Amino acid sequence: MDTTCVMSVEEVIKDWPGKSDSDIASDIFNKYQLTPDVQTTTVTHQEKQSTILQRESDIQFLKRLARRNGYECGVTGTTGYFGKPNLTGTPLPALAAHFADDTNLNSFDVDWNVLLPAGFEMDEIDFLTKQTLTASATQSSQTLLGSQCPGQLQIPNGAQSKVFLRHLVATGVPEMTAMVNGAADDAQWFIEGRGEVDGNKYDSLLHVRQRVPIKGVGESFSGMYYLTSVKHKYTVDRFVMNFTARRNATGSQASDFGGGGGLPF
Repeated sequence: MDTTCVMSVEEVIKDWPGKSDSDIASDIFNKYQLTPDVQTTTVTHQEKQSTILQRESDIQFLKRLARRNGYECGVTGTTGYFGKPNLTGTPLPALAAHFADDTNLNSFDVDWNVLLPAGFEMDEIDFLTKQTLTASATQSSQTLLGSQCPGQLQIPNGAQSKVFLRHLVATGVPEMTAMVNGAADDAQWFIEGRGEVDGNKYDSLLHVRQRVPIKGVGESFSGMYYLTSVKHKYTVDRFVMNFTARRNATGSQASDFGGGGGLPF
């Protein structure tokens, strides 16, 4: 267990006037003596125009704020993280299936869903000027963990996939833009893999919010993945790591496996 268990115990009813989402995240992490690792959000909610209200536990509240910005929120050790996924850091050593002596995966399966929306739009009326405000996003700006993203796939008959964000309240175009961009980022994670690693054959430890290349699982699915869940299991005679990972593109890039040549699938 980590500090998020304590952060989920009590339901809090509180207003946060004059604060941005990142300001709130820093304040709540400090409340639990955590070191904030917070990515700045640009919109500050002025009390005369709007105030953010909290009606849930602290960790539920932070995760809600994170989702609308396309961020992640969690705790690692004594650090509280609130920001976009880091998709450019140094990856972990490769996981391998069907790779002779390099094999360290006991099992691996994958799901993909290319029917997720490719575009998002949000419309509101400015209560002061009575003007219609519009924000849209047609492509995620995330770093690709592969060579082909869903947006590059051709839709039959030239149809355009779009979702309108509803039942959301924003203070203006900047906040609306952050919301549609966050939705576009989330929709681009269209591949999810699950597997079990033999800890005695793997040269490192898996941890969430890190990248790991996986090879030997086919041309479409071999490549870089972003870890979202890891469980370490110890018994008398073995050590395994069960993980869930996702990616926002198919195929692989030469840099995924150190550029050493050869086929990773």
